[in-house]
Order: sequence, then C-alpha cells, then structure tokens
Amino acid sequence: MSQRRGQSLTDCSRLNKEFSSSISSGFQVRANNANFKKHVLDAAKQIEDLLLAAGWHTVVENMEKHWVFEAAQGTLTWKYLQITQRELQSAQGLIQDKANRHAKELEERKTGPQQQRELLLKQLEEDKASRKDK
Repeated sequence: MSQRRGQSLTDCSRLNKEFSSSISSGFQVRANNANFKKHVLDAAKQIEDLLLAAGWHTVVENMEKHWVFEAAQGTLTWKYLQITQRELQSAQGLIQDKANRHAKELEERKTGPQQQRELLLKQLEEDKASRKDK
C-alpha cells in the first residue's frame, strides 16, 4: 500500500472514530491535541469546513481552543453528523478496496514476467525433449 493511501486510510479511520464517538456521546477535544491535530485538522484541506458542516463548533476555554459537538439527538445537526459519519465509513471502505486492488496489481506485475520466463523455459525443455526423440 502506498504511503499516501495508507495515510488517507488512517486519517479517514480517525475521523470516522471521532464522529462515531460524537454520536454516542457529546464530544470535546482541544484543537492543539497532537492526535486530533495530526489525524483530523491536518488530514485534508478544508477539514474545518467538514467539521462545521457536521455540527462541530469552536469554543475557547482557559485560553485554549476546543472543538465541541453538543447537538441533541434528532436535530438536523445530529443527522448531518450521522450522514457525515456514514460517508466516512464508505470512503474508508473505498480507500481500503483501492489499496488492496493496487497491491494485487503490483504483485501481478512482479510475478508476471517470472511466470512467462518459467513457461518459456518449460516450452524449450519440451521442444528439446521432442527433438531428442526424433
């Protein structure tokens, strides 16, 4: 799996985890939290727009910025978060499928010439044996 696909899968997985956690209970995280910053805020361009659309907002407490999700169940914001979380699950599956397909194609490219070589050697041996029989 390429490093970029691996990182995309990790980031998507982390976002999915954060959103799932938010659905099960209200969620608040410091914006400068190392894991949150690395896997969520720095994961993709315009990620803050996605967080805002999914119902998160920023709050400053004790001179620290926090991302907070505190929508009540059944609200439109709650539904947006659920939709976003389902889309992240779908994207995570697509990234994994693409990575698996790419790894399989890479393996086939590596083994293809070796198989052709073995087939050619086998044909040469058969031809050599048939010439001896004549």
